[in-house]
Amino acid sequence: MVPQKGSTSLGNFREATETAHWAVRLQPGFWLARQALAACLSGTGRNEAAADYTATLRQSYPDLSALEFAAWVPYAGRHYALAVAQALAQAGWR
Repeated sequence: MVPQKGSTSLGNFREATETAHWAVRLQPGFWLARQALAACLSGTGRNEAAADYTATLRQSYPDLSALEFAAWVPYAGRHYALAVAQALAQAGWR
């Protein structure tokens, strides 16, 4: 069982980092796991690692903005994707 802590959509990146790492270990090719980890790394100042994940994701989804990519997650409202989109943009998603 994966322990769930924090919420990337609320900007709780430090608390969500452990869960994001677990998700990537369990499903390394799953876009949502990689998106969450990139956002968590960026949101906690680990910009170089975040940039690596973001660059890989960006290659797979080149036509999407950071907000469009973050909004793939079915949040209760689009505004919840903003924290994730801002973290991805900070990590180099343009």
